[in-house]
Amino acid sequence: MQFDTSFEQYRHVLVASDAQLQVNYCGCNRYASDYSIIRPHGTPDFQLIYFWEGCGYFRRGIAYEKVEEGNLLLLNPNEPQISVFYEKDNALVYSIHFTGRDAVPLLSDNGLNGRGPFRVGKHNEIRDVFHSIIREMQVKACKYEEICNASLRILLSQIARCRSLPARADKKYQKLLGVLEQMHTDFASQTSIEEYAQMCYLNKCYFITLFKEFTGVSPHTYKTGIRLERAKEYLSGTNLTVCEIASSIGFSDAVHFSKLFKKHTGMTPGDYRKKHQNNNYACAK
Repeated sequence: MQFDTSFEQYRHVLVASDAQLQVNYCGCNRYASDYSIIRPHGTPDFQLIYFWEGCGYFRRGIAYEKVEEGNLLLLNPNEPQISVFYEKDNALVYSIHFTGRDAVPLLSDNGLNGRGPFRVGKHNEIRDVFHSIIREMQVKACKYEEICNASLRILLSQIARCRSLPARADKKYQKLLGVLEQMHTDFASQTSIEEYAQMCYLNKCYFITLFKEFTGVSPHTYKTGIRLERAKEYLSGTNLTVCEIASSIGFSDAVHFSKLFKKHTGMTPGDYRKKHQNNNYACAK
């Protein structure tokens, strides 16, 4: 049996305890069967572990608890970690380590109270945020830390959203689930309503009617809401300019974006940033 007791996977230096939120590590690992991770004193940060394929067993006290595919596990700082992978098929696991004074309230606000495992299911929008953070930490381009920290907030929001979706939607709404996933994953795209309808093999009018029944709003309003939520995350967690944020969420005109943002929030992007951004970041307008 193979064992892992090291902390060599950390690519990032842990920050001071007064940091608002900080991603310390994010990765994707495939564990062969008969592989164990033993850390008697845990790690100094929170760990959120997402099983994409396969399963594993985590020790809680004297008993081992099975964590299945599509489940999340939350480990608290310094919590002993003993995990074993017994299954025949290799387990593919995403994990993110983070610290900061906002960590506990963010986890609580997004329904991640306690240790889990939390039943989430396999959702591409969750996996894609993991991939985005991993890429940022590998490339380490300008402002990558700020983008990673903002993306962590998005990740937790996506997890909360996915957990709120009905496990088995009414049959007539099943076709919409793929479109909803597409909207969350590719919110910056210019995909038309007609194209979304085609994905469901429905005509445009019936697609809009069905979408409103299921979500309570039109497809356009729903996607705009996703974009504006991302804008809020970027404004409060990064130093990206308003123009850069507008472009990154699918707006070609920053002025139009600013007007729409004010219409929905009651304040300009600049005012929102002043109110919500971490004081450690300089405000960018």
